[in-house]
Amino acid sequence: MNNNHDLSEKTARISQSMSSFFQRVGHETQSRMQQAQQQFKQFNEEVIVPKKKEITEGVAKRAKQFREDERVQRAVTETSNNFFEVVGKIPQYQKVVNLMYPGTMNCFEEGKYDNVGDKVVFTIDDGPCRGSLDKNMMNEVLALLRRYDAKATFFLVSNYVSDKEELVQMILENGHEIGNHMCEDKPYHNYTEADFETELMFADAVLSQFSEKPIRIFRPPSGKTSKAMRSVLSRLGYTSVFGDVYGNDAWCDNPERCANIILQNTRPGSIVACHMPERGFREWCLEEMELALKGLTERGCTIVSFSEMRSACPPCTIQSSEAKEPPLDSTESSKETGV
Repeated sequence: MNNNHDLSEKTARISQSMSSFFQRVGHETQSRMQQAQQQFKQFNEEVIVPKKKEITEGVAKRAKQFREDERVQRAVTETSNNFFEVVGKIPQYQKVVNLMYPGTMNCFEEGKYDNVGDKVVFTIDDGPCRGSLDKNMMNEVLALLRRYDAKATFFLVSNYVSDKEELVQMILENGHEIGNHMCEDKPYHNYTEADFETELMFADAVLSQFSEKPIRIFRPPSGKTSKAMRSVLSRLGYTSVFGDVYGNDAWCDNPERCANIILQNTRPGSIVACHMPERGFREWCLEEMELALKGLTERGCTIVSFSEMRSACPPCTIQSSEAKEPPLDSTESSKETGV
């Protein structure tokens, strides 16, 4: 009996000792893990985060320097100018534009629309004025349009309207029309449907105060569109207007070259896109417009707004099987590239 009792006591002492040992080891391990985590957190805050920030800022700085380098700007401008000069020489290039930019109105292609004749749509982006009111050149632009008996569609950025409401009124009083160019002059092709619709409706609320009729023409900022954007625009009854003629005036400050690109590429039914000039910002666009309007008028073109063209040129009642085919759609939200 004593032997069994002694064995039980020894077993109990061993068990207690092992339990105490594992508890001590567990506490020490937990303490060391906490200490290691604290050291890693301190190392991350003192070394990793500052280094990452330094690298990010360095890359951003170098990228900014690269973008602002005059040689780079000249190269980009020259490359884009060459592109827009060449694209208009492509046979059937209006069809190519329609394939590249699905879900948008790019032109009133002869054979698909009746009564096109010599009519050309003239559009102006980024109005009424992004700078202060004293920077605006609205009077000069409207006088230019009157001189050539031209009507235009002004695609307005709603954030530029505050304190410049009189400029929007001037556009409408002169017989032109306004369209929605969103709240900001930035791409929206990465927005979700819900986020894009929110921004679109905010811009609509600002612009609709100037019009008794709903404004349902839209131009995608930076020329970038997406499946999400097209879905919202279609559901809300908007017509997305891109265009097939662009003089590259956002990059090129040579108004003669910009106007020559426009005149070279314009066909009957074309939609021409220019940018709004301001004092100290894209002033050359005024001369570009004058040269383009002069050349188009001398060619015998009738220069109209988008809605005028759409009203005067309904789709052909009899179209070829090719014309009946729906435009290709993109499954990639950012496949389209802007200008």
